Amino acid sequence: MVGRCARVDGASVVTFVMALPLLMSLLCAVVDIGKAAYLGMEADVAAQAACRDAAQRIAQGDKAPDKACALSAALGQAPGLAGEGVSCSIEIDCPPVQTKRVERKTFDPQAGRFEEQLVEFAYRQVDVEMRVNARCLTPVGDAVLGAMGQADGLRLSATASRTVSVEADTGVRHGFR
Repeated sequence: MVGRCARVDGASVVTFVMALPLLMSLLCAVVDIGKAAYLGMEADVAAQAACRDAAQRIAQGDKAPDKACALSAALGQAPGLAGEGVSCSIEIDCPPVQTKRVERKTFDPQAGRFEEQLVEFAYRQVDVEMRVNARCLTPVGDAVLGAMGQADGLRLSATASRTVSVEADTGVRHGFR
């Protein structure tokens, strides 16, 4: 009876040792996928923060947003992007003032009806693209990215947009949406 239990225990050890590399590979893959998901969420937060900063600067009268200030605002809101092995870059596109005519209906209580008016407003669009490059945490992640043709590491990007309402002639602030 003792010999039979020893054979069963030995078979369990052999099975575990044979399955261990596969289990470790799966664990490494989960770790790298988790890091990629986390950095993707941080990139979204950073893009929104940078876009908000750029829109506020334009609403205050700046002609062009400052990339350094926007990147600082982004990293302030997404500190995970400032870690070791992670690099970030930012692109801000802010075309000149554009105007748009909108038909607006207002109710005239004296006449008892709605009246239509054409209203023109000026705005600037702010578009931000946040790019994040990061190294994988495990050799398994490096191997998978290498097989996908991304040997230089994980590359992620996130975008954000805002519209800033301005006066057409002066560019003075009205606010942003």
